[in-house]
Amino acid sequence: MHFDKHWKSNKQDPLEVAVDYLKSVTKSFKISKNLLDNINEPVSFDDPEKQTVQYRLFKQKDFFDSSTVSFYQTYHNLPVWGAGLSVTVEKNQSVQ
Repeated sequence: MHFDKHWKSNKQDPLEVAVDYLKSVTKSFKISKNLLDNINEPVSFDDPEKQTVQYRLFKQKDFFDSSTVSFYQTYHNLPVWGAGLSVTVEKNQSVQ
């Protein structure tokens, strides 16, 4: 959480801001950047394919002054239970 100073993005769409943020914090979160290669693609719940671990888009939920974008970690194109990331984006394109 960024309480002292929110993280800012030049992107406009909440999904693009969330992805931009995650790409900037991969080192801090110890996530390989290649796990985010298909992050804009929706997660599948019933279409297994031979794939390595990835993060995929689950949903975007809009609130009054923010959007929360959620991603699942996937293995073989299926979500890993309890493994995921959520990013809350304020209307002014900053991350909380």
